[in-house]
Amino acid sequence: MVQRLREVAVGTRWCWHRWMGVDPRLRYGFCIILYNGDMKIFGACMFVVFLAGTAGGDAVIMRDGSVRYGTMISHSASEVQFRTQRDGISLVVVIPVPQIARIIVGAEAPAPAGQLAVVGGSTAGPASPASLPGPVAPPRPLGGAGAESAPGGAVVPSASEAELAAFASRGFIWELMAGSVGQGPDDVNRLPAADRELWEQAVKAEAGGKRAETLEALRALEAAMHDLPAGQARLEAIARRERQEGFGVWMARVHWELIGGKYSTGQFDFNDVREAERRGLIGLLRKATGEALEPLKPYFPPVDEKTGVPGAFKVAQLQGITAGNALEVKDKALFAAAVLLGQLKLEPEMPGVDRALLYGQLTDVNRVLGRARDLEPLAKAALVRAEQEKKAAEEKARREALIAGQRAATKPK
Repeated sequence: MVQRLREVAVGTRWCWHRWMGVDPRLRYGFCIILYNGDMKIFGACMFVVFLAGTAGGDAVIMRDGSVRYGTMISHSASEVQFRTQRDGISLVVVIPVPQIARIIVGAEAPAPAGQLAVVGGSTAGPASPASLPGPVAPPRPLGGAGAESAPGGAVVPSASEAELAAFASRGFIWELMAGSVGQGPDDVNRLPAADRELWEQAVKAEAGGKRAETLEALRALEAAMHDLPAGQARLEAIARRERQEGFGVWMARVHWELIGGKYSTGQFDFNDVREAERRGLIGLLRKATGEALEPLKPYFPPVDEKTGVPGAFKVAQLQGITAGNALEVKDKALFAAAVLLGQLKLEPEMPGVDRALLYGQLTDVNRVLGRARDLEPLAKAALVRAEQEKKAAEEKARREALIAGQRAATKPK
């Protein structure tokens, strides 16, 4: 009974898609008929559309709960060829069998045992070889090693199968009702147990200030969600609900906190960046650009207030860098260079105007960095001399205090 109700629901949805594909003038006419109260004519028209939809169209129900409507051309042990209409264009898409839960064909009977589950609108007799061109292996169980095989090749649902069934989308209406009670697609409790454990590890590690462990757990979770239908989108929704920030932003922030202070070479280590965190890291680097360049602007060529174009560089602009501040200026220039180079590396498709601006800023930063490095030996020598003078002064003060204490002890009362 439940199976039949689901088939009716899919047929109704197909009817709706066919209804929306009707010429708007005809839909307007149907609405006029309904408005005038002639329900018999309206019902007959809708029945004809429903029959046309269910008899002439097929539906592929995916494992993530989504449904694709069109016409099945053929299917094999590994894929299904499906013709669909999109924006008035006829497309042929190839759908891998492991992604399909079942197929509803408008005029075909259920497939024999051992074939892909194909449910038809007619049960007049068994499917003919012409309609089902060959045996199709059932979809590979998503449970992996957790799934067991019963005699005859049937797959017995395991615990992981149940978890994946709870995670999968149940359709728009059901998810809307579940979301109203806090159990929608953004419910972290619907994650499989192993993925939920990774989530909890990341939360606990971040609370303890262990950024490296947090990033490792987040990367493992992001990789695991690739194997689940709509896993990345669901993970993003869960993070927004639980942490009020996207999952990619969370991963990028932890990664930035881990490497943000390591720029001694003038570059950040962006050799291992996941696609999920790329946009977040670019945003953090853009945000840090103004803060990084502000202390160095006194050494940049002045900008024309009318045109906004920097003037010509003059050596005199670097006179403010001395042995006294060379080390501090060098550190700030290294940070600025790392921020600019990070943006160029993470965003290779950057517009040409923005790229030219970053290269211009990087040129100014490198001039400042070069001058600071030239004065670095003098700055270090001055630092060593200052440290020696400080120690000598402390030693002198200690001796004077000791002598004063001895005099006070030997002074007659």
